[in-house]
Amino acid sequence: IESVANTAHQPLLSLLYFSYHIYAAAVLAHYDRDWAIEHYEDVVLLIRDYANPSVEDDAFPIFRNKDWYRGHSWASGLTEPMFGNIMNQESTSEAIAAYESVALFGKVMTSIFQDTGDNDKVSVAKMMYNVGLALTATEIRSTQKYWQVRQNVDDTEKRFPRPYTEIGRAHV
Repeated sequence: IESVANTAHQPLLSLLYFSYHIYAAAVLAHYDRDWAIEHYEDVVLLIRDYANPSVEDDAFPIFRNKDWYRGHSWASGLTEPMFGNIMNQESTSEAIAAYESVALFGKVMTSIFQDTGDNDKVSVAKMMYNVGLALTATEIRSTQKYWQVRQNVDDTEKRFPRPYTEIGRAHV
């Protein structure tokens, strides 16, 4: 498993691989509150790597992979494309899962911190949940718009020429 230090210049690893750990942490936190409290900051460190909403955070860029104009993420991040000047999206489902894991962890931690009465952390966990929801929603919408070829739409909604949609169906 790559370390945080090794992935600092590899945004793909952050978005795709860290998300599995964050999801696992959310599930574990749901069942083991002591573990959740003890490892909260460790998990937040992973989240900040690709879903950092703060302009005041000097350690991580804001939303490392997210292209807010297009609404989806680039696997290689926004500033250093893997292929010269060509950015790529390797897995829309993993990007969605990455952002969903942020929302899930935020939701679980909100509940835990409400029970412990730690209002400062409740506020942060709620923000984490809301940021995760917004990232997930925009990623889903953009995935549907740019990568999922819909059938049976009228001419005003068609985005691709007929040969492209036929080729796309052949590969699905």
